[in-house]
Formats: sequence, C-alpha cells, structure tokens
Amino acid sequence: PRDKIVGVSDHCAGVYFPGTNHVALVAPSLVSGMMPLDSAFSTLEADVFFDSLLVHELAHAFTEQRNANALKCSADSEYIAYALQIESLPHSDRETVLSFREVKRPVPEQKLNDFVLGFSPDMFGVLAWSHFSSPDNGCRFINELINGNVTLALPDLE
Repeated sequence: PRDKIVGVSDHCAGVYFPGTNHVALVAPSLVSGMMPLDSAFSTLEADVFFDSLLVHELAHAFTEQRNANALKCSADSEYIAYALQIESLPHSDRETVLSFREVKRPVPEQKLNDFVLGFSPDMFGVLAWSHFSSPDNGCRFINELINGNVTLALPDLE
C-alpha cells in the first residue's frame, strides 16, 4: 500500500500497471478519504472499499494476461473490473453503492461506453454491474469481451 498514487488522478486509489504484473493501492486507512462525497463508493468502510479495489485491479491484471489485445476500448476493460468489484461487495454494501445511482433495467450495451466512463466512472460501474447481473450476461459477456467477440467501443463517426 502507498500513501498516494501519483500521475493518475486526485481520486485514484488503485492502479494496475500494464505489462508489469504490479498493482498499487492506497493504504486502507487513507482510501476512504480519497473519494468525493458524491461517489457511489464514498460510504463504504475503508477495509470493504480497499478489498473491492483489489478485486478491480486484479481483474485488470487477469484481463491483460488473458487477452489484452482483444479489448478495443477502455470501457471493455473497465466493464470487467467494475462488474467484478461491485459483485465482490457484501450484499448490503453493494445495495448502498447501487442506491447512489438510479439505473433503469435492462441496461443496453449502448449506455456502456468510454464517454460515460470518462464523465462518471462510478455511474459506469453501477451500469456495468447492472448489465453484468442481468440474465444471460454475467461471465458469458465477460468472456465475449475478453475473446474480442463483443466490444463497448463507440462506433466510428465517419
């Protein structure tokens, strides 16, 4: 654990360094204070949030080691990481995170893209988990992303 992760963002509490097999996480005692109050993750206990961050970053590591070349955009990778991060939370904590953002189900794949990810990562995370937890998605959809059979990339504007 570190005191701060430099060079990513002010609210970054964890990062996987591609190609290095290294994950960096902010110390559990500091992690809660890093999240903005309007974040879906801001009310989690420090140890619960820390454990979920570890799942998120390990999902990135697994995805890269499995088949990083198949991923066509950041949303592909972040879908996997956020879905598994939120899935890993204890039920009551997951419900708290999900209650921060109203989501109309089913979540169409068109709502899961780099634009939403860039403007509201926690909203993207809630949408990703809501899509992941819907019937016929889950691990099947993650495998489709990892194998390059589907993507959440926005269409070209040509």
